[in-house]
Amino acid sequence: MNAIIGPGDSCKTTILEALDLVIGSRRGSFTDADFHQLNTGDPIVIDVTIGDLPKEVLNLEAYIRFLRGYLWGLVFDEPRDGTEPVITVRLKVGEDCEPTWCLFSERVDPADLPRDIRGDHRALISAQRIGANVGQHLAWGPRSVLTRLSEKRDGLAAVLAKANRAARQDFRIEDAEDLRPAVNSARTVAKDMAVAGALDAEAALDARAVNVSNGAIALHDGRGVPLRALGIGSSRLLAAGLQAAAAAAIPILLLDEAEHGLEPHRIARMLQHLGSKAECAAQQIFLTTHSPVVLRELSAEQLWVVRRSADDVVKLHDISGIEGAKGLLRSHPEAFLSPTVLICEGATEIGLCRGIDIYETGQGKEGMALYGVSLADGTGTNQWKTACDFQRVGFRVGLFRDSDAAVPALEGEFLQKGGTVFAWREDQSFEDELFACLPLSLIPKAIQIADRLRSIETVNESLGSAGVRKEDRDRIRTKPTDADRRTLAKASGGKRGWFKRIDIAEDLARSVLNVDVMTDKCSLTDVIDAI
Repeated sequence: MNAIIGPGDSCKTTILEALDLVIGSRRGSFTDADFHQLNTGDPIVIDVTIGDLPKEVLNLEAYIRFLRGYLWGLVFDEPRDGTEPVITVRLKVGEDCEPTWCLFSERVDPADLPRDIRGDHRALISAQRIGANVGQHLAWGPRSVLTRLSEKRDGLAAVLAKANRAARQDFRIEDAEDLRPAVNSARTVAKDMAVAGALDAEAALDARAVNVSNGAIALHDGRGVPLRALGIGSSRLLAAGLQAAAAAAIPILLLDEAEHGLEPHRIARMLQHLGSKAECAAQQIFLTTHSPVVLRELSAEQLWVVRRSADDVVKLHDISGIEGAKGLLRSHPEAFLSPTVLICEGATEIGLCRGIDIYETGQGKEGMALYGVSLADGTGTNQWKTACDFQRVGFRVGLFRDSDAAVPALEGEFLQKGGTVFAWREDQSFEDELFACLPLSLIPKAIQIADRLRSIETVNESLGSAGVRKEDRDRIRTKPTDADRRTLAKASGGKRGWFKRIDIAEDLARSVLNVDVMTDKCSLTDVIDAI
Protein backbone atom coordinates (compact mmCIF):
# COMPACT_ATOMS: atom_id res chain seq x y z
CA MET A 1 0.00 0.00 0.00
CA ASN A 2 1.36 3.38 -1.04
CA ALA A 3 -0.33 6.51 0.34
CA ILE A 4 0.66 9.66 -1.53
CA ILE A 5 0.33 12.66 0.77
CA GLY A 6 1.11 16.34 0.55
CA PRO A 7 -0.46 19.78 0.34
CA GLY A 8 -3.07 20.76 -2.22
CA ASP A 9 -1.96 21.16 -5.84
CA SER A 10 1.23 19.18 -5.29
CA CYS A 11 0.29 16.74 -8.10
CA LYS A 12 -0.94 13.78 -6.01
CA THR A 13 -3.90 13.08 -8.29
CA THR A 14 -1.71 13.75 -11.33
CA ILE A 15 0.51 10.83 -10.28
CA LEU A 16 -2.51 8.52 -10.13
CA GLU A 17 -3.69 9.88 -13.47
CA ALA A 18 -0.30 9.12 -15.01
CA LEU A 19 -0.40 5.52 -13.78
CA ASP A 20 -3.96 5.13 -15.02
CA LEU A 21 -3.09 6.46 -18.48
CA VAL A 22 -0.14 4.09 -18.90
CA ILE A 23 -1.39 0.83 -17.37
CA GLY A 24 -5.08 1.48 -16.73
CA SER A 25 -7.94 -0.13 -18.60
CA ARG A 26 -9.08 3.08 -20.30
CA ARG A 27 -7.53 5.01 -23.15
CA GLY A 28 -7.30 8.70 -22.40
CA SER A 29 -7.54 11.60 -24.81
CA PHE A 30 -5.20 14.58 -24.72
CA THR A 31 -5.33 18.30 -25.47
CA ASP A 32 -2.75 21.09 -25.50
CA ALA A 33 -3.64 21.82 -21.86
CA ASP A 34 -2.09 18.49 -20.82
CA PHE A 35 1.40 19.62 -21.88
CA HIS A 36 3.69 21.32 -19.39
CA GLN A 37 3.19 25.07 -19.76
CA LEU A 38 1.19 24.35 -22.96
CA ASN A 39 4.44 23.53 -24.78
CA THR A 40 3.36 20.89 -27.30
CA GLY A 41 6.88 20.81 -28.72
CA ASP A 42 8.02 19.03 -25.55
CA PRO A 43 6.28 15.63 -25.73
CA ILE A 44 4.60 13.98 -22.76
CA VAL A 45 6.58 10.88 -21.79
CA ILE A 46 5.49 8.65 -18.90
CA ASP A 47 7.43 5.49 -18.05
CA VAL A 48 6.00 2.91 -15.65
CA THR A 49 8.29 0.07 -14.59
CA ILE A 50 6.54 -3.11 -13.44
CA GLY A 51 7.98 -6.02 -11.48
CA ASP A 52 6.66 -9.27 -10.02
CA LEU A 53 5.84 -10.20 -13.60
CA PRO A 54 3.49 -13.11 -14.35
CA LYS A 55 5.05 -16.12 -16.04
CA GLU A 56 2.97 -15.48 -19.16
CA VAL A 57 5.03 -12.33 -19.72
CA LEU A 58 8.38 -13.63 -18.51
CA ASN A 59 8.34 -16.74 -20.66
CA LEU A 60 7.44 -15.15 -23.99
CA GLU A 61 10.31 -14.64 -26.41
CA ALA A 62 8.69 -11.45 -27.73
CA TYR A 63 9.33 -9.71 -24.40
CA ILE A 64 12.79 -11.06 -23.57
CA ARG A 65 14.69 -8.23 -25.24
CA PHE A 66 12.65 -5.70 -23.25
CA LEU A 67 13.38 -7.23 -19.85
CA ARG A 68 15.31 -4.90 -17.54
CA GLY A 69 16.69 -5.30 -14.01
CA TYR A 70 15.55 -3.70 -10.75
CA LEU A 71 17.37 -3.53 -7.40
CA TRP A 72 17.08 -1.18 -4.42
CA GLY A 73 15.17 1.50 -6.30
CA LEU A 74 17.44 1.46 -9.34
CA VAL A 75 16.48 0.27 -12.83
CA PHE A 76 19.24 -1.29 -14.96
CA ASP A 77 18.55 -1.47 -18.66
CA GLU A 78 19.95 -4.98 -18.86
CA PRO A 79 19.13 -7.65 -16.25
CA ARG A 80 22.08 -8.73 -14.13
CA ASP A 81 22.67 -11.17 -11.30
CA GLY A 82 20.65 -10.31 -8.21
CA THR A 83 18.20 -8.00 -9.97
CA GLU A 84 14.48 -8.56 -10.40
CA PRO A 85 13.28 -8.82 -14.02
CA VAL A 86 11.01 -5.89 -14.88
CA ILE A 87 9.50 -4.26 -17.95
CA THR A 88 8.94 -0.58 -18.64
CA VAL A 89 5.77 0.56 -20.39
CA ARG A 90 6.07 3.97 -22.05
CA LEU A 91 3.30 6.38 -23.01
CA LYS A 92 4.29 9.16 -25.39
CA VAL A 93 2.14 12.02 -26.65
CA GLY A 94 3.42 14.38 -29.34
CA GLU A 95 2.17 17.56 -30.98
CA ASP A 96 -0.67 15.68 -32.66
CA CYS A 97 -2.07 14.83 -29.17
CA GLU A 98 -2.27 11.16 -30.21
CA PRO A 99 -1.03 8.78 -27.48
CA THR A 100 1.19 5.80 -28.28
CA TRP A 101 2.11 2.99 -25.91
CA CYS A 102 5.13 0.72 -26.21
CA LEU A 103 7.57 -1.40 -24.27
CA PHE A 104 10.75 0.55 -23.66
CA SER A 105 14.38 -0.47 -23.40
CA GLU A 106 17.50 1.50 -24.21
CA ARG A 107 18.89 -1.63 -25.92
CA VAL A 108 16.14 -1.63 -28.55
CA ASP A 109 16.07 0.74 -31.52
CA PRO A 110 13.09 3.12 -31.09
CA ALA A 111 11.91 2.18 -34.57
CA ASP A 112 11.59 -1.45 -33.43
CA LEU A 113 9.52 -0.71 -30.32
CA PRO A 114 6.17 -2.53 -30.43
CA ARG A 115 3.02 -0.48 -30.15
CA ASP A 116 1.90 -2.05 -26.90
CA ILE A 117 1.67 -5.22 -24.85
CA ARG A 118 -0.77 -7.81 -26.09
CA GLY A 119 -4.28 -7.25 -24.72
CA ASP A 120 -4.47 -10.44 -22.67
CA HIS A 121 -1.02 -9.79 -21.21
CA ARG A 122 -1.85 -6.16 -20.44
CA ALA A 123 -4.78 -7.38 -18.34
CA LEU A 124 -2.29 -9.29 -16.15
CA ILE A 125 -0.46 -6.09 -15.18
CA SER A 126 -3.24 -3.52 -15.52
CA ALA A 127 -4.49 -1.05 -12.93
CA GLN A 128 -8.08 -0.34 -11.97
CA ARG A 129 -9.09 3.08 -10.68
CA ILE A 130 -11.83 4.01 -8.25
CA GLY A 131 -12.70 7.59 -9.09
CA ALA A 132 -15.77 9.78 -9.26
CA ASN A 133 -17.82 7.30 -11.33
CA VAL A 134 -18.04 4.50 -8.77
CA GLY A 135 -21.37 3.32 -10.17
CA GLN A 136 -19.67 1.68 -13.16
CA HIS A 137 -18.17 -0.92 -10.81
CA LEU A 138 -21.62 -1.91 -9.54
CA ALA A 139 -22.71 -3.09 -13.00
CA TRP A 140 -21.29 -5.58 -15.50
CA GLY A 141 -19.78 -2.96 -17.84
CA PRO A 142 -16.71 -3.42 -20.05
CA ARG A 143 -14.23 -2.13 -17.42
CA SER A 144 -16.20 -3.13 -14.33
CA VAL A 145 -14.71 -5.12 -11.48
CA LEU A 146 -17.83 -7.31 -11.59
CA THR A 147 -16.93 -8.26 -15.15
CA ARG A 148 -13.46 -9.27 -13.95
CA LEU A 149 -15.01 -11.36 -11.18
CA SER A 150 -17.35 -13.16 -13.61
CA GLU A 151 -14.92 -15.70 -15.04
CA LYS A 152 -17.47 -17.59 -17.16
CA ARG A 153 -19.83 -15.46 -19.24
CA ASP A 154 -20.45 -17.82 -22.18
CA GLY A 155 -24.14 -18.32 -21.36
CA LEU A 156 -24.76 -14.63 -20.75
CA ALA A 157 -25.16 -13.74 -24.45
CA ALA A 158 -28.12 -16.10 -24.84
CA VAL A 159 -29.76 -14.71 -21.70
CA LEU A 160 -29.37 -11.12 -22.94
CA ALA A 161 -30.74 -12.01 -26.40
CA LYS A 162 -33.76 -13.60 -24.73
CA ALA A 163 -34.27 -10.46 -22.64
CA ASN A 164 -34.19 -8.33 -25.79
CA ARG A 165 -36.86 -10.49 -27.44
CA ALA A 166 -39.03 -10.44 -24.33
CA ALA A 167 -38.87 -6.64 -24.19
CA ARG A 168 -40.03 -6.36 -27.80
CA GLN A 169 -42.80 -8.93 -27.33
CA ASP A 170 -44.09 -7.29 -24.14
CA PHE A 171 -44.49 -3.91 -25.81
CA ARG A 172 -48.06 -3.49 -27.00
CA ILE A 173 -49.61 -0.56 -28.83
CA GLU A 174 -52.64 -0.90 -26.55
CA ASP A 175 -50.42 0.17 -23.65
CA ALA A 176 -49.26 3.25 -25.53
CA GLU A 177 -52.47 4.80 -26.85
CA ASP A 178 -50.72 8.15 -27.29
CA LEU A 179 -48.97 6.61 -30.30
CA ARG A 180 -52.20 5.47 -32.01
CA PRO A 181 -52.95 8.72 -33.92
CA ALA A 182 -49.46 8.72 -35.44
CA VAL A 183 -49.77 5.04 -36.43
CA ASN A 184 -53.13 5.68 -38.10
CA SER A 185 -51.65 8.63 -39.97
CA ALA A 186 -48.81 6.43 -41.22
CA ARG A 187 -51.29 3.83 -42.50
CA THR A 188 -53.35 6.52 -44.29
CA VAL A 189 -50.26 7.98 -45.94
CA ALA A 190 -49.11 4.49 -46.97
CA LYS A 191 -52.46 3.88 -48.63
CA ASP A 192 -52.44 7.25 -50.41
CA MET A 193 -48.83 6.82 -51.54
CA ALA A 194 -49.31 3.17 -52.58
CA VAL A 195 -46.70 1.81 -50.15
CA ALA A 196 -48.09 -1.69 -49.76
CA GLY A 197 -45.57 -2.78 -47.15
CA ALA A 198 -46.74 -0.12 -44.70
CA LEU A 199 -50.50 -0.63 -44.96
CA ASP A 200 -50.59 -2.61 -41.69
CA ALA A 201 -47.90 -0.58 -39.88
CA GLU A 202 -47.72 -0.93 -36.09
CA ALA A 203 -45.60 0.69 -33.36
CA ALA A 204 -43.10 -1.77 -31.90
CA LEU A 205 -39.66 -1.70 -30.29
CA ASP A 206 -36.82 -1.59 -32.82
CA ALA A 207 -34.65 -4.71 -32.52
CA ARG A 208 -31.52 -2.64 -33.13
CA ALA A 209 -32.50 0.09 -30.69
CA VAL A 210 -33.42 -2.33 -27.90
CA ASN A 211 -30.05 -3.74 -26.94
CA VAL A 212 -29.71 -5.06 -23.40
CA SER A 213 -25.93 -5.40 -23.03
CA ASN A 214 -23.73 -6.50 -20.13
CA GLY A 215 -23.72 -2.93 -18.81
CA ALA A 216 -27.49 -3.05 -18.35
CA ILE A 217 -27.06 -5.72 -15.67
CA ALA A 218 -26.38 -4.14 -12.30
CA LEU A 219 -26.42 -5.01 -8.63
CA HIS A 220 -29.71 -4.26 -6.84
CA ASP A 221 -30.79 -4.45 -3.23
CA GLY A 222 -33.52 -6.79 -1.98
CA ARG A 223 -36.22 -4.28 -2.94
CA GLY A 224 -34.97 -3.95 -6.51
CA VAL A 225 -33.28 -0.56 -6.09
CA PRO A 226 -29.96 -0.32 -8.01
CA LEU A 227 -26.98 -0.18 -5.67
CA ARG A 228 -25.63 2.77 -7.64
CA ALA A 229 -28.24 4.75 -5.66
CA LEU A 230 -26.21 4.19 -2.48
CA GLY A 231 -24.43 7.15 -0.93
CA ILE A 232 -20.97 8.14 -2.11
CA GLY A 233 -19.20 6.54 0.85
CA SER A 234 -21.12 3.27 0.72
CA SER A 235 -20.64 2.99 -3.05
CA ARG A 236 -16.89 3.57 -2.77
CA LEU A 237 -16.61 1.17 0.14
CA LEU A 238 -18.41 -1.58 -1.77
CA ALA A 239 -16.40 -0.91 -4.94
CA ALA A 240 -13.12 -1.04 -3.00
CA GLY A 241 -14.15 -4.32 -1.40
CA LEU A 242 -15.00 -5.78 -4.81
CA GLN A 243 -11.60 -4.67 -6.11
CA ALA A 244 -9.92 -6.52 -3.26
CA ALA A 245 -11.99 -9.62 -4.01
CA ALA A 246 -10.75 -9.42 -7.61
CA ALA A 247 -7.10 -9.08 -6.61
CA ALA A 248 -6.08 -12.04 -8.77
CA ALA A 249 -7.46 -10.29 -11.86
CA ILE A 250 -6.64 -6.70 -10.81
CA PRO A 251 -3.06 -6.56 -9.49
CA ILE A 252 -2.92 -2.75 -9.10
CA LEU A 253 -5.58 -0.50 -7.57
CA LEU A 254 -5.68 3.31 -7.80
CA LEU A 255 -7.80 5.14 -5.22
CA ASP A 256 -8.11 8.93 -5.23
CA GLU A 257 -9.16 10.64 -1.97
CA ALA A 258 -9.48 7.38 -0.03
CA GLU A 259 -11.53 9.03 2.73
CA HIS A 260 -14.15 10.56 0.43
CA GLY A 261 -17.65 10.04 1.86
CA LEU A 262 -16.52 7.76 4.70
CA GLU A 263 -16.66 8.08 8.48
CA PRO A 264 -13.44 7.30 10.42
CA HIS A 265 -14.47 3.76 11.39
CA ARG A 266 -15.38 2.92 7.78
CA ILE A 267 -12.09 4.38 6.55
CA ALA A 268 -10.25 2.03 8.90
CA ARG A 269 -12.32 -0.94 7.76
CA MET A 270 -11.72 -0.20 4.09
CA LEU A 271 -7.95 0.16 4.50
CA GLN A 272 -7.73 -3.06 6.49
CA HIS A 273 -9.79 -4.89 3.88
CA LEU A 274 -7.47 -3.62 1.17
CA GLY A 275 -4.48 -5.00 3.05
CA SER A 276 -3.03 -2.11 5.05
CA LYS A 277 -2.13 -4.49 7.90
CA ALA A 278 -1.25 -7.51 5.75
CA GLU A 279 2.35 -8.71 5.67
CA CYS A 280 1.95 -9.78 2.05
CA ALA A 281 -0.93 -7.98 0.34
CA ALA A 282 -2.61 -9.45 -2.72
CA GLN A 283 -2.66 -6.09 -4.55
CA GLN A 284 -0.41 -3.12 -4.94
CA ILE A 285 -2.41 -0.02 -4.04
CA PHE A 286 -1.73 3.64 -4.75
CA LEU A 287 -3.99 6.09 -2.94
CA THR A 288 -4.12 9.79 -2.22
CA THR A 289 -5.50 11.32 0.96
CA HIS A 290 -5.96 14.55 2.90
CA SER A 291 -7.24 12.76 5.99
CA PRO A 292 -5.37 12.41 9.31
CA VAL A 293 -7.57 9.36 9.95
CA VAL A 294 -6.01 7.58 6.97
CA LEU A 295 -2.51 8.48 8.16
CA ARG A 296 -3.16 7.08 11.63
CA GLU A 297 -4.19 3.76 10.07
CA LEU A 298 -1.00 3.45 8.03
CA SER A 299 2.65 2.99 8.88
CA ALA A 300 5.53 5.24 7.87
CA GLU A 301 6.62 2.56 5.38
CA GLN A 302 3.37 3.08 3.48
CA LEU A 303 3.69 6.87 3.08
CA TRP A 304 5.17 8.87 0.23
CA VAL A 305 5.42 12.63 0.75
CA VAL A 306 5.01 14.72 -2.41
CA ARG A 307 7.08 17.85 -2.83
CA ARG A 308 6.64 20.23 -5.76
CA SER A 309 9.38 22.79 -6.32
CA ALA A 310 8.96 26.33 -7.61
CA ASP A 311 9.99 25.17 -11.10
CA ASP A 312 7.35 22.39 -11.07
CA VAL A 313 9.67 19.46 -10.37
CA VAL A 314 7.65 16.88 -8.42
CA LYS A 315 9.34 14.29 -6.22
CA LEU A 316 8.09 11.53 -3.94
CA HIS A 317 9.99 11.07 -0.69
CA ASP A 318 10.12 7.81 1.25
CA ILE A 319 10.07 8.64 4.98
CA SER A 320 10.12 5.11 6.38
CA GLY A 321 13.78 5.17 7.40
CA ILE A 322 13.81 8.66 8.89
CA GLU A 323 14.30 8.92 12.64
CA GLY A 324 11.19 10.21 14.39
CA ALA A 325 8.83 9.74 11.44
CA LYS A 326 6.74 7.05 13.10
CA GLY A 327 6.26 9.10 16.25
CA LEU A 328 5.21 12.17 14.29
CA LEU A 329 2.74 10.11 12.31
CA ARG A 330 0.98 9.09 15.53
CA SER A 331 1.12 12.45 17.30
CA HIS A 332 0.80 15.00 14.47
CA PRO A 333 -0.85 13.40 11.42
CA GLU A 334 -2.52 16.68 10.39
CA ALA A 335 0.84 18.41 9.98
CA PHE A 336 1.95 15.80 7.43
CA LEU A 337 -0.55 17.26 4.98
CA SER A 338 1.14 20.66 4.61
CA PRO A 339 4.61 21.76 3.45
CA THR A 340 5.31 24.06 6.41
CA VAL A 341 4.85 23.35 10.11
CA LEU A 342 4.94 25.88 12.93
CA ILE A 343 5.69 24.05 16.18
CA CYS A 344 4.01 25.86 19.06
CA GLU A 345 5.24 25.33 22.61
CA GLY A 346 1.72 24.80 23.87
CA ALA A 347 -1.94 25.72 23.73
CA THR A 348 -1.29 29.44 24.27
CA GLU A 349 0.93 29.76 21.22
CA ILE A 350 -1.48 27.74 19.05
CA GLY A 351 -4.38 29.95 20.12
CA LEU A 352 -2.41 33.14 19.45
CA CYS A 353 -1.53 32.03 15.92
CA ARG A 354 -5.07 30.94 15.17
CA GLY A 355 -6.55 34.15 16.53
CA ILE A 356 -4.24 36.41 14.54
CA ASP A 357 -4.87 34.32 11.42
CA ILE A 358 -8.65 34.51 11.81
CA TYR A 359 -8.49 38.27 12.29
CA GLU A 360 -6.14 38.85 9.35
CA THR A 361 -8.14 36.74 6.89
CA GLY A 362 -11.32 38.43 8.09
CA GLN A 363 -9.76 41.71 6.99
CA GLY A 364 -9.11 40.31 3.51
CA LYS A 365 -5.41 39.65 4.12
CA GLU A 366 -3.42 36.52 3.33
CA GLY A 367 -3.62 33.75 5.91
CA MET A 368 -1.68 30.66 6.91
CA ALA A 369 -3.66 28.38 4.61
CA LEU A 370 -2.49 30.30 1.54
CA TYR A 371 1.11 29.49 2.43
CA GLY A 372 0.43 25.91 3.45
CA VAL A 373 1.25 26.39 7.13
CA SER A 374 -0.12 24.06 9.78
CA LEU A 375 0.23 24.34 13.56
CA ALA A 376 1.51 21.53 15.76
CA ASP A 377 1.57 21.31 19.55
CA GLY A 378 5.15 20.88 20.76
CA THR A 379 3.85 19.94 24.25
CA GLY A 380 6.38 21.99 26.15
CA THR A 381 9.66 20.15 26.66
CA ASN A 382 9.15 18.01 23.52
CA GLN A 383 9.00 21.01 21.21
CA TRP A 384 12.64 20.89 20.09
CA LYS A 385 12.61 17.18 19.33
CA THR A 386 9.33 17.56 17.43
CA ALA A 387 10.76 20.43 15.40
CA CYS A 388 13.94 18.52 14.51
CA ASP A 389 11.95 15.39 13.62
CA PHE A 390 9.81 17.37 11.18
CA GLN A 391 12.97 18.78 9.62
CA ARG A 392 14.35 15.28 9.07
CA VAL A 393 11.15 14.29 7.29
CA GLY A 394 11.65 17.22 4.91
CA PHE A 395 9.32 19.93 6.17
CA ARG A 396 9.95 23.66 6.42
CA VAL A 397 9.74 24.24 10.17
CA GLY A 398 9.37 27.16 12.55
CA LEU A 399 9.28 27.10 16.36
CA PHE A 400 7.22 29.48 18.51
CA ARG A 401 8.21 29.35 22.17
CA ASP A 402 8.56 31.11 25.50
CA SER A 403 11.99 32.24 26.67
CA ASP A 404 11.61 31.37 30.33
CA ALA A 405 13.35 27.97 30.07
CA ALA A 406 16.85 26.84 29.15
CA VAL A 407 17.48 26.23 25.45
CA PRO A 408 18.63 22.65 24.73
CA ALA A 409 21.49 21.58 22.48
CA LEU A 410 18.97 20.69 19.76
CA GLU A 411 18.59 24.38 18.96
CA GLY A 412 21.91 24.37 17.12
CA GLU A 413 20.86 21.43 14.94
CA PHE A 414 17.49 23.04 14.28
CA LEU A 415 18.93 26.41 13.23
CA GLN A 416 21.70 24.83 11.16
CA LYS A 417 19.10 23.01 9.06
CA GLY A 418 17.24 26.21 8.27
CA GLY A 419 14.75 26.31 11.11
CA THR A 420 13.33 29.61 12.36
CA VAL A 421 12.71 30.42 16.03
CA PHE A 422 10.11 32.93 17.19
CA ALA A 423 10.56 33.72 20.89
CA TRP A 424 9.84 36.39 23.45
CA ARG A 425 12.68 38.35 25.04
CA GLU A 426 15.17 36.44 27.16
CA ASP A 427 13.74 34.98 30.38
CA GLN A 428 10.26 36.17 29.43
CA SER A 429 7.13 34.03 29.28
CA PHE A 430 4.13 35.03 27.18
CA GLU A 431 2.38 36.45 30.24
CA ASP A 432 5.47 38.53 31.11
CA GLU A 433 5.60 39.91 27.58
CA LEU A 434 1.85 40.48 27.39
CA PHE A 435 1.47 42.61 30.49
CA ALA A 436 4.78 44.39 29.95
CA CYS A 437 3.72 45.56 26.48
CA LEU A 438 -0.06 45.97 26.57
CA PRO A 439 -1.20 49.59 26.79
CA LEU A 440 -2.90 50.23 30.13
CA SER A 441 -6.15 50.86 28.28
CA LEU A 442 -6.16 47.28 26.89
CA ILE A 443 -5.29 45.42 30.10
CA PRO A 444 -8.94 45.48 31.38
CA LYS A 445 -10.06 43.90 28.10
CA ALA A 446 -7.53 41.07 28.51
CA ILE A 447 -8.71 40.44 32.09
CA GLN A 448 -12.35 40.44 30.92
CA ILE A 449 -11.56 37.62 28.49
CA ALA A 450 -10.05 35.59 31.34
CA ASP A 451 -13.04 36.38 33.59
CA ARG A 452 -15.47 35.24 30.89
CA LEU A 453 -13.72 32.07 29.74
CA ARG A 454 -12.01 31.00 32.98
CA SER A 455 -14.48 32.47 35.54
CA ILE A 456 -14.22 35.48 37.82
CA GLU A 457 -13.60 33.21 40.82
CA THR A 458 -10.59 31.57 39.15
CA VAL A 459 -9.09 34.93 38.19
CA ASN A 460 -9.67 36.31 41.71
CA GLU A 461 -8.01 33.27 43.23
CA SER A 462 -4.89 33.72 41.11
CA LEU A 463 -4.83 37.46 41.83
CA GLY A 464 -4.95 36.67 45.52
CA SER A 465 -2.09 34.19 45.16
CA ALA A 466 -0.07 36.94 43.49
CA GLY A 467 -0.62 39.24 46.48
CA VAL A 468 -3.52 41.40 45.26
CA ARG A 469 -5.82 42.34 48.13
CA LYS A 470 -9.59 41.92 47.74
CA GLU A 471 -10.23 45.64 47.87
CA ASP A 472 -7.77 46.18 44.96
CA ARG A 473 -9.23 43.57 42.59
CA ASP A 474 -11.98 45.76 41.14
CA ARG A 475 -9.52 48.62 40.69
CA ILE A 476 -6.96 46.43 38.89
CA ARG A 477 -9.72 45.22 36.54
CA THR A 478 -10.74 48.72 35.52
CA LYS A 479 -7.83 51.10 36.18
CA PRO A 480 -4.54 49.20 36.27
CA THR A 481 -1.27 51.08 36.65
CA ASP A 482 2.28 50.37 35.51
CA ALA A 483 3.00 49.10 39.03
CA ASP A 484 0.46 46.30 38.47
CA ARG A 485 2.17 44.84 35.37
CA ARG A 486 4.50 42.37 37.15
CA THR A 487 1.70 41.30 39.50
CA LEU A 488 -0.66 40.59 36.60
CA ALA A 489 2.03 38.60 34.75
CA LYS A 490 2.59 36.47 37.85
CA ALA A 491 -1.15 35.98 38.49
CA SER A 492 -1.94 35.00 34.90
CA GLY A 493 1.00 32.63 34.45
CA GLY A 494 1.87 29.18 35.76
CA LYS A 495 0.56 25.78 34.71
CA ARG A 496 -3.05 26.89 35.19
CA GLY A 497 -2.52 30.28 33.59
CA TRP A 498 -5.39 32.41 32.36
CA PHE A 499 -4.53 32.05 28.67
CA LYS A 500 -3.25 28.46 28.57
CA ARG A 501 -6.16 27.24 26.51
CA ILE A 502 -6.46 27.45 22.75
CA ASP A 503 -9.87 29.12 22.70
CA ILE A 504 -8.90 31.75 25.29
CA ALA A 505 -5.61 32.66 23.60
CA GLU A 506 -7.43 32.75 20.26
CA ASP A 507 -10.00 35.21 21.64
CA LEU A 508 -7.22 37.33 23.15
CA ALA A 509 -5.36 37.50 19.84
CA ARG A 510 -8.47 38.39 17.84
CA SER A 511 -9.76 41.02 20.26
CA VAL A 512 -6.65 42.56 21.80
CA LEU A 513 -3.47 41.69 19.91
CA ASN A 514 -4.55 42.47 16.35
CA VAL A 515 -2.77 45.19 14.37
CA ASP A 516 -5.72 47.58 14.48
CA VAL A 517 -5.80 47.61 18.29
CA MET A 518 -2.09 47.20 19.09
CA THR A 519 -1.00 50.26 17.12
CA ASP A 520 2.23 50.89 19.06
CA LYS A 521 5.22 48.71 18.21
CA CYS A 522 6.82 46.70 21.01
CA SER A 523 8.63 43.39 21.56
CA LEU A 524 5.25 41.60 21.67
CA THR A 525 4.11 42.89 18.28
CA ASP A 526 7.60 42.35 16.82
CA VAL A 527 7.32 38.58 17.39
CA ILE A 528 3.76 38.44 16.05
CA ASP A 529 4.78 40.42 12.96
CA ALA A 530 7.75 38.11 12.38
CA ILE A 531 5.51 35.04 12.46
